[in-house]
Amino acid sequence: MQKTLYELGSLWLLSIQSYVKPTTFSKYACILSNHLAPVFGNIEINRIQEQEIYAFTHQKLSNLSSKTVYDILSVFKMIVRFSEKRGVRSAIRLEDIVVRYSVPKIRILTKDEQRRLESYAFSHLDEKTIGILIGLYTGLRIGEICGLRWSNIKDGILKVRTSIQRTQCFNNHSPKTKLLLLPPKSACSVRDIPLPEFLIPVLEKQRIDNAYVLTGSISKYTEPRCYANVFKRHLCACGISQVSFHTLRHTFATRCIESGVDLKSLSEILGHASVNITLNRYVHTSIEFKRSQMQKLKRIL
Repeated sequence: MQKTLYELGSLWLLSIQSYVKPTTFSKYACILSNHLAPVFGNIEINRIQEQEIYAFTHQKLSNLSSKTVYDILSVFKMIVRFSEKRGVRSAIRLEDIVVRYSVPKIRILTKDEQRRLESYAFSHLDEKTIGILIGLYTGLRIGEICGLRWSNIKDGILKVRTSIQRTQCFNNHSPKTKLLLLPPKSACSVRDIPLPEFLIPVLEKQRIDNAYVLTGSISKYTEPRCYANVFKRHLCACGISQVSFHTLRHTFATRCIESGVDLKSLSEILGHASVNITLNRYVHTSIEFKRSQMQKLKRIL
């Protein structure tokens, strides 16, 4: 007897659980339960037709972003490939199922905005504003900053070893979320970052041995979602339009490029697997920098 998509999807999830991150596993499980199972869950996978997938895709695109639909179809394709390895053939040409999505334009702080934010952070120095300065001058992700202890900062080196993330756990088919203290996003994200010299004495004034940087507590850490709300309040105090905390990472990368920082070094500081990722995803030069570059052109007489 052939297995249904939900049965094969559940087997696929079990097969990958030991080698994907809990957050990734949770994302895949949510897609299977919330999107694929309600439509195809009880259908044998070899009976699902391409036309049904096209209709499903069109319906999802009517109320979800193209990136979300792309992720849903990616999970569907992985389940189909898993089933084919088990000898269950599909009537679907996976290469024909394509959803393209555009990467949203990424915002960086202008130099004036950065000056205002830095000035505010230095004049209101505490655990929370220290996190903003670390974000501006190391490019750490918000989860990495929330999981950062003072013991990870020593001799001018910041060691990224943990990240705090919220993920869903499934008990009796009732999804609940929980916070996890995990290794960073990838193997490349485990990294040592030399700190700018001007920042070292500022950090040392706030040091509480073994405590979390953002709380000053040995046992209590800050949830990324809560810290994102704190960050928004600081932006309001500076008169800066609302941006995500991740904007600090984009801003850091861009300022490094504008300052002539070596690309390979920057890529490793950001925890990227390759220089191309750094260039394509995080480096967005300002109009001021582009203008200065264009002034290098000279009239040919």
